[in-house]
Amino acid sequence: MASFNPLATILNQKPLDGNNYELWKTNLYIFLDFEIIKFITTTPKPQKPAANASEETKKQFADWQPANTIARCYILANVAEHLQKQLNNLECVSKIIQTLNGMFAKSSNCQTSSYRSTNEHSHD
Repeated sequence: MASFNPLATILNQKPLDGNNYELWKTNLYIFLDFEIIKFITTTPKPQKPAANASEETKKQFADWQPANTIARCYILANVAEHLQKQLNNLECVSKIIQTLNGMFAKSSNCQTSSYRSTNEHSHD
């Protein structure tokens, strides 16, 4: 069972609202690094190992489950309500991150581009 992580307050103070994705993701990764579960952001759900699977394969599966649960709960608890509803049906953290990247990673670049364009025109 995970103990309280004071770094979790970073996420609590600035939940994802759609406009702060890069900062939110950076803070999430800091938290997950501290919990030693950042691997979960890129690791898809492994298949349940067969009874005769190697101990390493069984350990990978056993390690993935609690790491995914911890990360998923922190993510869902620290996003806006409308995002919770969209993401709640995704079991795997790597899928949640892919979905959020698709929703917001490009929009951050567009916002920067839009700011530059607006800023350049204001100096004309």
